[in-house]
Amino acid sequence: MRLSAGTRDAVRELWSIGAQHGRVPSPTPEVDPWEEADPLDPPVDEAVVEFPGAPDISVHLFGDLADSVTVDQNIYFETPRADTLALVAALLAGRARRRPVARKGPGFVRVLRQAWLGDVLVVPLASGKVYQQRVLYQPDGHGWMLSLPEVAG
Repeated sequence: MRLSAGTRDAVRELWSIGAQHGRVPSPTPEVDPWEEADPLDPPVDEAVVEFPGAPDISVHLFGDLADSVTVDQNIYFETPRADTLALVAALLAGRARRRPVARKGPGFVRVLRQAWLGDVLVVPLASGKVYQQRVLYQPDGHGWMLSLPEVAG
């Protein structure tokens, strides 16, 4: 399979970012950016790069440069290619924060509101841009997110 130049470069950069943070992506032969391309294959603009671990990150690169980053299999960010690499780097570098939605009220009320409203995952990029995504509470999941430092908001 032959990756288009832009997709190949993005995959290589994602591998580099993962290596910098000790989180090399899972090998996926379909998107091996170092494999000799078969000249008879048409270039492919789409690829998936997965970083196993905590958090589990899956990056979907699309030919229209509107990518998606999935964290822990249910937190979705739609990002332009210009921000995709920076978002993954911020997540792997541990810059993500958690903003609880339900901060007020007595303990029991706060717990009920927390279960109903969830938290917001806040990921600041090096450029100053901030990505945020609301995450509904799940009692059996998001151990990684619950371990994040809280931010006021």
